[in-house]
Amino acid sequence: MDPLSYVSIAYASYYLALQALGRGRWQGWGFCLEDEAALQLSRRPPDPGGGAHGRLDIVIDPAALRGYRWFLGQIYGYPEGGVYFGVPLSNFAGWFLVALILILALQYLASVPAPAYIRDWGRRTFPCQTLLGPALYLGILGFNLGMTFLIGETRLEWAGVFIFLPFLTWLALKHLPGSGQVW
Repeated sequence: MDPLSYVSIAYASYYLALQALGRGRWQGWGFCLEDEAALQLSRRPPDPGGGAHGRLDIVIDPAALRGYRWFLGQIYGYPEGGVYFGVPLSNFAGWFLVALILILALQYLASVPAPAYIRDWGRRTFPCQTLLGPALYLGILGFNLGMTFLIGETRLEWAGVFIFLPFLTWLALKHLPGSGQVW
């Protein structure tokens, strides 16, 4: 399951980074990035997406390490333990490195022109589709924070809340209808 989770979290982190870097606008019930194509096709460094990916692991890995206390089960462990809720710092560096590679691959795939009959096959546009990646990211974050609450790991939960709250508050205020994009 790890390879699938890495790719889906990389996708969600990539689009969350696009939301943070780009300028968006509301059109009725829909939200779109004004410069989404430019952001996707650019050779911007993958650091923001990699950072978002690695930051999510700050909540995921300690919660998963305690999987024996919820339905996940004990799927792994660290023999030497670690300084952050039993997780070694090398784990977070590894997540960041893998995220950089995956996001570079996503940037490459977004920049390769596909023939129209393949690119448009089964494609539908709908309001707020640019928010799917960030919604997935927030869903993963919310699930893991919820699990830390349910298993009684309040220190881990509050650490996650305080790590994410400033950035997510800024991002929400940046894209609020009528915000004027002054950020």
